[in-house]
Amino acid sequence: MTIYTLRWHGSATFDLGNTVQAVHEVPTPRIGGVSIFLAIIFTFLLAHYFWSPSEVISNLRLPEALNTLAGMLISVAPVFLIGVIEDLTKRISVRVRLWISLASGVFGCLVLGNVITTLDFYFLDLLLAIPLVAIIFTAFSSAGVANAINMIDGLNGLALLVALQILSGAGLLAYLYGDHLLIDVVIVFAGAIAGLFFLNWPFGKIFLGDGGAYLAGFFVAWVCILLNERNPPISAYACLMLCAYPITEVIYSSWRRVRAQTTTGRADSLHLHQLVYRGVVCRIFKTAPPVLKNSIAGLLCSLLATPAVVFAVIYHSNKIALIGGFFAYIALYVLTYRILLPLGGQALGLGSRYSEGKKL
Repeated sequence: MTIYTLRWHGSATFDLGNTVQAVHEVPTPRIGGVSIFLAIIFTFLLAHYFWSPSEVISNLRLPEALNTLAGMLISVAPVFLIGVIEDLTKRISVRVRLWISLASGVFGCLVLGNVITTLDFYFLDLLLAIPLVAIIFTAFSSAGVANAINMIDGLNGLALLVALQILSGAGLLAYLYGDHLLIDVVIVFAGAIAGLFFLNWPFGKIFLGDGGAYLAGFFVAWVCILLNERNPPISAYACLMLCAYPITEVIYSSWRRVRAQTTTGRADSLHLHQLVYRGVVCRIFKTAPPVLKNSIAGLLCSLLATPAVVFAVIYHSNKIALIGGFFAYIALYVLTYRILLPLGGQALGLGSRYSEGKKL
């Protein structure tokens, strides 16, 4: 529907590809998140009005699943809406969006009635036993993942495929422990994402946009939070490992900007997925159409999440292995970035300071 009504809203919703981090050339609507949000609401209303309250779905009574889904929709609304406003106006600062994402995290704690209560370290758990500390930490965690998914949203299919992989890993763990509520929530959200994915990849008919990226990141974060809190055998570090790729992107991007003495919230064109696009895909597929090169790079970069998700599922209850695996993942990410930086830096014409990686 969004694509077929472009003549009415295109002037407001088009991404013209004129930003520093853009790699597309054709004006494209960037309100795919609205489609995901509406799909989830439609599923909620369909279940609410057409199934009996006493009916059991996947060994779970319907009201319990609907209450959780409704709580997540209410909680995500502030950050989703501010993301959509940014998609339409391009005028909302990073700082404002960060504060709103934190507010959504706090709403999630209050509405869903869940917070992170353990990190499996004695002194940290003592701090998390203080309700205010637990709420603040949980809000920062959900906001961090939401902003991380938004940061990697730069190629066709990339953020959507990463979110689907994380949800698949979380859903598999929920299945292993018989958590039917989370299974149903994952199915609903993964289905909504998959619907948009086939319009976004490989032809780039519509973009996820900031609203969609925040929506996806928030749902991913809260699925992981609920997974850990509802299933004690699953380590909190399994959830960290599930989200290793987007989290590592945020950590390393912030570090390299501080080291290069640039503003951490300022957009640039030196994210790993942009280096893969310009330094690898554009060199190998020189004659391919730009949209195809974009989609190939998105698919390749989405594979960066796969080892972390598989590792998290296999070692989901082994704290030491998960922590070690996370730091190993960061090391491999940095190594990959260093290898690709000369190629991507030269393609961008940034000069030897960037091409040689001296400041990054």
